[in-house]
Amino acid sequence: MILFFIHRFNDIDHLTPVIYKLAKETDKEIKILAINPFVDIENDFRLKFLERKFGLSSNYLIDSFKPSLIYEVLAYFMARPYVKNDINFNLRKALKDLTDFNFKSFLYSVSRLISGTLRRLISRFDLYQKLLRNFYNESYANKLLSQYKPSLIIFDHASTSTQKNGIGTTPPIKWIAGEAKKKSIPILSLPHGVPLFFNSPKVYDKRKKWIAKDLSDHIVLQHEWWHEEVINFGLERERSSVQGLPRFCDEWIRILHAIVPGYDSFEYEGSEKLRIVYMDTGPDNYSNKKNHAQELIDYLSDLDYIHLIYKPHTRSNKSHLRASHSVEIGTDINSVKLIEWSDAVIGMHSSIMIEALIQKKIYISPKYFRDFDLLYEKYKACFIAHSLNDIVGALEKMKKNKNVALYAQDDVDKFMTDVVMNRESHADVLGNYLALIEKMMNKDNIKC
Repeated sequence: MILFFIHRFNDIDHLTPVIYKLAKETDKEIKILAINPFVDIENDFRLKFLERKFGLSSNYLIDSFKPSLIYEVLAYFMARPYVKNDINFNLRKALKDLTDFNFKSFLYSVSRLISGTLRRLISRFDLYQKLLRNFYNESYANKLLSQYKPSLIIFDHASTSTQKNGIGTTPPIKWIAGEAKKKSIPILSLPHGVPLFFNSPKVYDKRKKWIAKDLSDHIVLQHEWWHEEVINFGLERERSSVQGLPRFCDEWIRILHAIVPGYDSFEYEGSEKLRIVYMDTGPDNYSNKKNHAQELIDYLSDLDYIHLIYKPHTRSNKSHLRASHSVEIGTDINSVKLIEWSDAVIGMHSSIMIEALIQKKIYISPKYFRDFDLLYEKYKACFIAHSLNDIVGALEKMKKNKNVALYAQDDVDKFMTDVVMNRESHADVLGNYLALIEKMMNKDNIKC
């Protein structure tokens, strides 16, 4: 059995393609467990695809393994969200069940209302870690691994390369990793995002130190530039590798574009205007230049020929910039569909910009927002804006001709080959991951 541990939207995005390839090409037993009981696995379209296609169901860790009655009770409190993860939907369903005299369904709806409310309180008052420390301990981890007997455990970097008191140093991950070492079960750590710096800013030095001390037996880095940076901070080359980016490889992109949920309600919004999406980043990434980003949002919102959608960063879903009433907020719209809708995307350094390049949408990189360079810019695979005037000038050109070429497609293709496919044109990225996993399952090749 291969155990995959997931915990947030972003790592599901990057791990799902690997799980898909394993399920498609091998007969290995796969189990997907969510470490975080508050992530919405019930309605995640990628996990639902794996279940439809291969019968691979996902479950919360705390609901999957319940060695005694107390764990049954804890799982009831924490692993049963509102129906559709939405209290209003749950309430409407309960009322409809009652008026339809569907008492069995009514009892189910009410039970989910109760468990969903308890779950929300546990999250609101930060009681989860207290419960973990007291119950999901070393003994629990030992019994879990004895029950499932995995031949390989796969985490994402956030679980295996974290700071003190981060997810990797707290229960249950701390104990699962420790017990896996005792039982000689190999651990593989895969990327949960893509740093796209060309020489990362100093603020990332701490992260490189954490990755250099990663607790896995083998860690896959996103691309050669980041790999070399982390090696310079002490990561052993022989227990690390670069395999390409599964989230953006051709094989997975074809599937992702077919399964991503549609949003018909906004499909025709702004059709008569220039459609712009602003992809936000974390607040720390603006440093002392956040005022430039705010100035841009304010300026664009006043242009009558632009329909602007502001998309908060998907890891936190928090808005770090103010937006006027004329700006549409795209929190609940999938980024793939937002980009499909757009004429151009403006953003800092998120890997979602690769999706914009794949869809051949114009990517405007506001270089003047930051003091560091991006790989996008190194390859000239975007329009590099050095000022607000540069962005306005690019948009004016697009206003006259939405198909205007602001940078060369050959440069984009070179970026895709070197960064996404690890310098191998038409590489079988998912096949490379599959080969690595098969090596990892041979205990004589743990460092690969």
